[in-house]
Amino acid sequence: MDKLLEEISALVKDAYSTPPEEPVVTRTRHLEIFVQIVNNLERAKEELPWGRELAASSIWNALEEIKRFTGQSYTEEVLSTIFNQFCIGK
Repeated sequence: MDKLLEEISALVKDAYSTPPEEPVVTRTRHLEIFVQIVNNLERAKEELPWGRELAASSIWNALEEIKRFTGQSYTEEVLSTIFNQFCIGK
């Protein structure tokens, strides 16, 4: 039994000794923001042949989502989420 536990422990240590190759998204809100960023950038790529001004609008929207993720911009939805999940009096 001791040998089995040693082997399992070694496998677990090896599996978690190196960081994962891709980041892990743990919040639904973050995943939704990332999806919006990707969608806006893909839209901009499709719109570019029609004109830079059109593509710029989608790029602007992607930047706004990035600001939302980094906390440089916030909405009522974000404030409500923070209050509901982290309020000490709750």
